[in-house]
Amino acid sequence: MIRYLLLGVLLLSFSARVAAAEISITGVTVAKRAAKVMEAIDWAADLKTAQEKAKEEKKLVFWLQLVGNLDGGL
Repeated sequence: MIRYLLLGVLLLSFSARVAAAEISITGVTVAKRAAKVMEAIDWAADLKTAQEKAKEEKKLVFWLQLVGNLDGGL
């Protein structure tokens, strides 16, 4: 579910840049770029795991909690 939300944010970000620059970009290109970004993020399955890893690496945790089911599409 988080991936779908972030993908939507990325798509909106790319769309805004494209509109501002008046450049044509295909949806396939945007999807490939979003997938590349999503693969680069090291996702944790739960908050406790993320907190433990962050403590070990002395980093912060970005926690995003969603309400609802996004499986039906954005």
